[in-house]
Amino acid sequence: MKKILMALLVLSSFVLSGCSSTYWYSQINSKQVEKIKPDEGVFRPNGGMSYEYTLTAYDGQGMEKEISFGTDRLLKDDAFIRLEVVPLRGVVGWEEVDREDLPKSVKERY
Repeated sequence: MKKILMALLVLSSFVLSGCSSTYWYSQINSKQVEKIKPDEGVFRPNGGMSYEYTLTAYDGQGMEKEISFGTDRLLKDDAFIRLEVVPLRGVVGWEEVDREDLPKSVKERY
């Protein structure tokens, strides 16, 4: 029983630590943002998020999926962003990137 609990603890630490994060890329669309109360929407460990975006995003191989994430401010319309996504936690970070820095398969989508 102790071995099973230890294995679960190690696995959950790995998943929650961000070791298995992936990057997804998207373009900000001001029509895809919703104003929310800071305590509503997807769980946000930092709290205080006032806006929630739901955008189509692509990984480095061009796979597509819809991703939702919160911010404390409105983001620049048409800007490209890279989202860091962790299983079970969702988006844990994002940063604006230049179009030239997008993977080739993502550039082809835009």
